Amino acid sequence: MPLKTKLRGAAARLFAEICEEYINIAEELESCRDAPDDVPLFSYLSPQQRLSLVKDVMIGALCQDEPMFPDTIQHNAAYLGIIHVLYSHIEAEVDCEDGLVEEDFLEEGQRQARLLGSFSGFRSSRTSSTHDSMFDFTEERELMEYRAEKNHKKLQERGDNVGEFKPESVNRNSFEDQMELFKKMEDLCVGGPISKKDRDNIRPFDDELDEKYAYRWRLLCDAALQEDTAGTPFPLSDVNFDFRCSSAYKWNEALNFLFVDRCLQISDPKERALVHCGEINQFTYANPDKFPLIREINRHVDILRKVYEKKWNPDRRSFDQRCIFALTSSEIYCGPANHDWVVAFFKKCLKQNVDISKDSNNYQKRLQLFREIAEELPEGLKIPFTCYPSEVQEKLEKWQPSKFVSEAYNPNDHWCSGPGDGHGFMAMPCTKKDNLRACTRCKVVLYCSRECQTRHWKHHKLVCKRIADTRKDKDQIAEMARNNENIANIRF
Repeated sequence: MPLKTKLRGAAARLFAEICEEYINIAEELESCRDAPDDVPLFSYLSPQQRLSLVKDVMIGALCQDEPMFPDTIQHNAAYLGIIHVLYSHIEAEVDCEDGLVEEDFLEEGQRQARLLGSFSGFRSSRTSSTHDSMFDFTEERELMEYRAEKNHKKLQERGDNVGEFKPESVNRNSFEDQMELFKKMEDLCVGGPISKKDRDNIRPFDDELDEKYAYRWRLLCDAALQEDTAGTPFPLSDVNFDFRCSSAYKWNEALNFLFVDRCLQISDPKERALVHCGEINQFTYANPDKFPLIREINRHVDILRKVYEKKWNPDRRSFDQRCIFALTSSEIYCGPANHDWVVAFFKKCLKQNVDISKDSNNYQKRLQLFREIAEELPEGLKIPFTCYPSEVQEKLEKWQPSKFVSEAYNPNDHWCSGPGDGHGFMAMPCTKKDNLRACTRCKVVLYCSRECQTRHWKHHKLVCKRIADTRKDKDQIAEMARNNENIANIRF
């Protein structure tokens, strides 16, 4: 069993909302919000394949009379991918709330975030150094990107001859695991839960303001956490924050307890390591120890994509989106091509006394209604669910599994290190990618022009020799990559 139990109540509603969000974000041509970098076994698949997996996981997790979703590496990765999409929405809300809500809300959210003392201490200790920490960061980034590109070419040359992937052995005992758990619990619960009086005194939303929109996902998450009054090893209703909290780390950790640590069980150590491996980035490529992991991820993705492409039917592009809509939506919407089917489904719901705006938790009943009407209206199935006529050709081109190219990290993708235009506070780095040439001394830092190199020299000369000395020390760069990867895997 991938999940210990079906999702219920507010947790199920929250999960359903994220699945519904997938109807739309899978179609966004200029966005990768549907493909979280943290779960490569999910994000490297095509949009159609991801939607198919989301549909399977949704039915298994929400419908009480249906079997649990299959215990395969792709379905487990899809479940984790859905949760990571939720993390990204929380982080976006925290980043964008300034200017949308009034000061009393912001002050309370920031106060709750400041209670997270121990993790903040860890973050501040990261910047300690014998010299300017910004030079430390820039120097390490340039060196790791240089080494990552070299290693990428080496991986291609070696083919499968990089060694067998084995999950890293964790030499920990249950006591150490328990201590780490209680440490995280302390971060989340320090100061005790928000009192009922304080929660009741939160002023109501005004429909004319943007506040409810600004807190949409945190309100859903808060409701799910508040229902967790008897959780193991501790109830998440005791966390010291409400929906105003502006610490994305606290939200992510609490949701990780709710949806992953307690729910997702992957018995095979190798499969578990691949599903939870984290982002494949310059840190991963710069560390030769990660070669077997990269090769294994790519091998699995190739197999999964080839199997799916053989059975993919282009005449049923929006079938999975229709299913997700039928089970989870509380509103009526679609693109013109799917209008007739939505009207027919809505009428079916009315005849069966199912009000989708209110009866949102009756997932099993809604699945049955979808199945009864699924094949009656094939018109429009070729077109993605929310697609409009002006977008059809562009989206259909993208929605070809064989032509899909993941937006994953590319070690060959570089940009100029020059200062760009502007001065002082408004100065922005140069973002040009064409005709880049390396500094002749360190052979690592890249520039698009002589002008950019000259303007950047007063900064670069402080580290140029050190970069040149370190460039050939592969072991030192690999150690930098390992240290940075550990920090990058922590959710802020």
